[in-house]
Amino acid sequence: MGFDEEKSSHHDRTGEVNAPSEGAKSCSVRPGKRNAVSPRTFHLATILSTGFGVGYSPVAPGTLGAVLGVGVYWVLLHLGAADIIMPLMCCGLFLAGVYLSSIAERHFQEKDPGRIVIDELASFPLTMLFISPSLTRIVIAFVLNRAADILKPFPAGRIQKLTGGWGIMLDDTVAAIYANLLLRFLILVLKV
Repeated sequence: MGFDEEKSSHHDRTGEVNAPSEGAKSCSVRPGKRNAVSPRTFHLATILSTGFGVGYSPVAPGTLGAVLGVGVYWVLLHLGAADIIMPLMCCGLFLAGVYLSSIAERHFQEKDPGRIVIDELASFPLTMLFISPSLTRIVIAFVLNRAADILKPFPAGRIQKLTGGWGIMLDDTVAAIYANLLLRFLILVLKV
């Protein structure tokens, strides 16, 4: 447990522990009520899942989130994230995205809101996984990643319907895998 998470069970005035009420399952934080996470955690999850506010952009927030993903990939690459470290970082970003976007989705009270861009951010490094980087390949990977995310090839569209952060993150993960495979094909055929 991290970020001062509170227990989701409630104590009534007699000191007995009660199961979480229906209100605990709702998507809002109500003052005076205990929630699964603290207000501070909601705030931090919102900041991180929106890409430090990039998700609030009125124009192409998902694309801007993917640009952040290119930045994250570039930093990881220059920190020496090689064949073993990069997959671990991709897994870490994915799991963090599931957790943070689940919390942010409850905060925004809507299914997979466009303001959440951590899924786009986390999907770009996966698009470049096990591919030797070059500026040309990164640009092509970016275009393929965005196209696959927008078109949602099977089963991404269905996976997106999963609840919480799993649906938010998995559809972009599937799109990134498609983009990775297509990039490999282009490298093989066109020698990019």
